[in-house]
Amino acid sequence: MSVTILLFASAKEACDNLSSFTIPLNTPITTDELKGILVQKYPSLGPMFEEGEDSLTIALNEEYLLPGVVTMVKGGDEVALIPPISGG
Repeated sequence: MSVTILLFASAKEACDNLSSFTIPLNTPITTDELKGILVQKYPSLGPMFEEGEDSLTIALNEEYLLPGVVTMVKGGDEVALIPPISGG
């Protein structure tokens, strides 16, 4: 089983311009553990995960997670990393 990671805007740029990739997953892990795996694979994501106004929004299976919420991720799940969007 694996988890699909979807990347947008600056998160995509931080991951060698990939739109998506998969991570093998044998057992469920927390979103915090997933963040650690992602930062190990793509260190440029590290600052993006910091709490605050400029942090990434995480969506799990098309449901936004509130900042600071830790939940379980299992094989077959889809995680999107969405940077802040500005516009007018």
